[in-house]
Amino acid sequence: KDSAYSCSLSEEREEGEKALLFALLFCFLFFFEIICDIAQKLCGFSFLRQRADGSLMSREASGDGVLSSFCEERINLRNQGDMAEVWVTDILKKFPFPEFPGEKFLGEDTVWIRMSGPYRMRFYNKVIYRSDYLEEGLTRNRRAHNLASPKGCTERARVFLESPYVTITAKIKPAMQYWIYGHTAGDGYPELFARRPHGCTALLVLVFPPAVVLEKRWKRAYTA
Repeated sequence: KDSAYSCSLSEEREEGEKALLFALLFCFLFFFEIICDIAQKLCGFSFLRQRADGSLMSREASGDGVLSSFCEERINLRNQGDMAEVWVTDILKKFPFPEFPGEKFLGEDTVWIRMSGPYRMRFYNKVIYRSDYLEEGLTRNRRAHNLASPKGCTERARVFLESPYVTITAKIKPAMQYWIYGHTAGDGYPELFARRPHGCTALLVLVFPPAVVLEKRWKRAYTA
């Protein structure tokens, strides 16, 4: 019995050592990949966020560990919702958030899209953050907050329209928002057209009529 017990302990120790070796190898390869990515102008990592009921706040990325950019993976593939991003601090500091006096809200992707040009990200289909939206929070009341911060929303629309990495179909909604929030901020339509983002003339002309109608509907529904 003692011999069998000793043999069992020896086998368990051997299996434990193998598991530890594999874990160490995995960690080494993972961090080696991170170091290589940073050398290749990696600006951050994106993981999944989960609600309290277990559902995801976005779709999964196109591949687990895929190397892509925010524009390619989130905007062009229309993966809406929220993910949990981890950014390289030194790179994030190069892209400060614009500020507009009197306004309190600005979509984070205003900065993420600008970073998508020179930098890329790793997307992992692993949940690292669990949370829920508050009824009175920004996300559940986004449109009302947008109308209360029109200059920031106009700038966000401009960033979308000026980016060469955003597809033309993904620019349709921002083109309408450019008219809606720009006019809400106090600019006239001729002035907005004169200052239009380069390369978007035809698109802005096409979406102008529905944008005017939508602006009136939003203001009736979301402003006092």
